[in-house]
Amino acid sequence: MPVKKKVLFLIPGLGAGGAERSLSKLSLEIAKSHEVYVAVFNKLEGIAFPFGGTLIDLEILGADSIAGKISSFYNRVKKIKEIKKRLAIDVCISFLEGADYINLLTKGKEKVIISIRGSKTFDAEISGTIGWIRKKVLMPYLYKRADSIVAVSEGIKQELIQDFNLDKNKIITIYNFYETKKILQLANEPLDAVYQHIFNGPVIINSGRLHIQKAHTQLLEVFALTRATTNVKLIIIGDGGLIMPLLEKAKELNLKAYWWNQQEEISSNYHVYFLGYQHNPFKFIQKAKLFAFSSSWEGFPNALAEAMICGTPVITTDCPTGPREIMAPGTKPNFVLDKAEYTKFGVLMPLLNQNNDKVKLMWAATIDALLEDENLRTYAKNAEMRMSDFTPETITNQWERIINQQ
Repeated sequence: MPVKKKVLFLIPGLGAGGAERSLSKLSLEIAKSHEVYVAVFNKLEGIAFPFGGTLIDLEILGADSIAGKISSFYNRVKKIKEIKKRLAIDVCISFLEGADYINLLTKGKEKVIISIRGSKTFDAEISGTIGWIRKKVLMPYLYKRADSIVAVSEGIKQELIQDFNLDKNKIITIYNFYETKKILQLANEPLDAVYQHIFNGPVIINSGRLHIQKAHTQLLEVFALTRATTNVKLIIIGDGGLIMPLLEKAKELNLKAYWWNQQEEISSNYHVYFLGYQHNPFKFIQKAKLFAFSSSWEGFPNALAEAMICGTPVITTDCPTGPREIMAPGTKPNFVLDKAEYTKFGVLMPLLNQNNDKVKLMWAATIDALLEDENLRTYAKNAEMRMSDFTPETITNQWERIINQQ
C-alpha cells in the first residue's frame, strides 16, 4: 500500500480560471489518500472553488514596478522554501508559470512536479523582450530542474520536447478529468425565467473569459454572417477586460447586444447576450443548439469538454492544443487546417485569429449547415461517450502513480 505523503499544491490564486478549477478538483481527490496543503500567493481574486486539504495564504500581492515585482518574487520564494521545510513536504505540484518558477527555485529534497496548462509556443501574450527571455532562458533552464513535468495535452508535451529541448523521459501527459454526473445535474437545473425567452429559437453558445485568446471578436464576425441567413441568437458566458471593445464590435456589425451590467432589462430583442460569469454555465449550454469554440490557443479546453458532456453539439477551432486530441483522437496535430473536418464527435475548423474572410465565410456556412442538420444529435451522443474517457478515477490514478513514483 502506498505511503501517505505530504503534498503541497502551489498556484498564484484560486479565482475563477480553468487551471484554478483543475487544481481545486485534483486537490480534493489527492486529499483522499495524502496530507494536502494548497498554497496561494494571495486571495485577491477570492476562492472560487472548493479545494482539498489546508489552505496556506502567503499574503504577498503582486506589484507594477520592476523593483516591486522583484521584491514580491523574492518574498514568495523565501516563504515557500520555509513552508516546504517546516511541513516536511514530500511532493510539491505547481500550476501556472509564476508558481512553477517558485516551485523549481525552492527545490530541496522534495519531489518537484510542474503542470503545464497551456501552449507556450503559441501563446500570443508571451512576446517582446520579456517573452523571449521566458521562452529562451527561463523555461528551458528552470524546467530542467523539475523531477517530473505533467503536460495537460500530448500537443504540449511535444512542444516542450521540440521547442524547449526538455527531456522526454521527464514529461508525461495527464488530461483533465470531469465529474460527469455533477455536470449533468447542474445542466438539468431550470433556467431563471428572465433567460428562458432567449431559447425560444436556436441559440449558439460560447463560454470563456473575454480575452484575446478566445477570439470573440472573430466569433462575432462569423455570427453576423450567420444572422444574415438564420434567425439565431448568440450567448457568450464569461467576463473580462474586453467587454467594451466587444460591445463596440457588435454595434459595428449591426448586432444588438445585451451585457450583464447594463441598466436595461434583458429581453428577446437582442441578437447577442454577454451574460458575464455564471456560477452554473451548464444549464445554458445544454439548452443551446450549438457550442462554438473559437480559441486561438489552449491547453486542454475545459469549456469544450464540458459542452460535450452537456450533450451540446460542438464546432471548434483546431487550435494548439487540445481540441484535436478531444475530437479526433489518434490523428496528428494539424494547425494549418484549411477546411472543415467532420469528426465522430463534432467539427474541427481553421483558426479564426487571422483576417481571412474566406475562413469566416466557411465558419458561417458550416454553422448554417449544422443548425439545419437533423442528425446533429448524433454528434452529441458520440461526444458524451467520448468524455467517459476522462473520469476522476482514471486521471487521479495517473497522478497517484507520479506522486508515489520513487
